[in-house]
Amino acid sequence: MSKLSGLPDLPTSVGGQSIPDFINFEIVGDGKLPARHEVPPELDFSIKKSPVSGLDSGKQFDEGAVWYPLREVKFACSDTALGHYQGHYHGRSTAPVGKLSSTESTGLKLNKDEYVVGFRAYSNNNVIEGVRVWTNDGNHKDFGKVQGPTEYGKDPEAFFVPEHHEVVNFFGHMNGKHHRT
Repeated sequence: MSKLSGLPDLPTSVGGQSIPDFINFEIVGDGKLPARHEVPPELDFSIKKSPVSGLDSGKQFDEGAVWYPLREVKFACSDTALGHYQGHYHGRSTAPVGKLSSTESTGLKLNKDEYVVGFRAYSNNNVIEGVRVWTNDGNHKDFGKVQGPTEYGKDPEAFFVPEHHEVVNFFGHMNGKHHRT
């Protein structure tokens, strides 16, 4: 193997521990990679999106999906629709989405070991009128007009994350009347 030139001298150890030489490596064994295997659900931490409730037209919002962990969610509902959403994380928040002010919103503050594990949006004429949010401690919080089973996992219309996972953000679309869809 030829030696690469123009590279600075790299240390060979740090704190008495040798550093592997990743540039001048040697293949051991037959050089074949093991066959790929399905990742078990409890180890698959890729971000997944739930189906969109209502219409997928209008101005899209999806902020905070890379922030972690979600510490509080705020929703505000008018007489006709969900009119405000904001997610809060350690030291930062998403931009408020919607026409209603945050002073009219109701929040769900999460305790240190609490996180969101499921939700359902309730719509009428393609406008979200309410949201139900479930947490890992078995509780739920309702915002706006909601109905149906309140027990975790019992509502077939709700989105629940796999075990050992959590919801990190809410996303959707805002129509011209500033309603979440």
